Amino acid sequence: WLDDLGRDLRHAFRSLRRSPGFATTVVLVLALGIGANTAMFSIVYGMLIRPLPYPEADAIVRVGHVSALRPDDPAVVSNATFPRLREGVESFEQIAAHVQRSLVWLGPDGPRTLRGQWCRPRSFGSCGPRRIGAGCSWRRMPGRERGAWRC
Repeated sequence: WLDDLGRDLRHAFRSLRRSPGFATTVVLVLALGIGANTAMFSIVYGMLIRPLPYPEADAIVRVGHVSALRPDDPAVVSNATFPRLREGVESFEQIAAHVQRSLVWLGPDGPRTLRGQWCRPRSFGSCGPRRIGAGCSWRRMPGRERGAWRC
């Protein structure tokens, strides 16, 4: 079968040498296909396959419940429910809460919408020693019930 392979390759190269336009098209189509395949694999690997950069990342889960008031948002846990969840759950090592929010910042260049998350102070400790927010501190805001992270 090795002789047949060599013969087939010689025939293919002779045919491509006789028609350089076709050879150029073949090379370009192969390069485009390989490039597209590499790009798609890189995207899929980066978004779905690569593990999260936290210790024991396979143990991180998201838990929520469906509220009668907001059935379209299955991850809403009220401020009254969260402490009961934290105290009553024995299956998890730690529980953290976060809510996605958009804020309007009035800066020198005019208003800008900022996307962020409100989270409880213990949220950053759930990511292990190399945690998110390292170097940040939690401070109470004067005259307000809540505080803010300052980095």
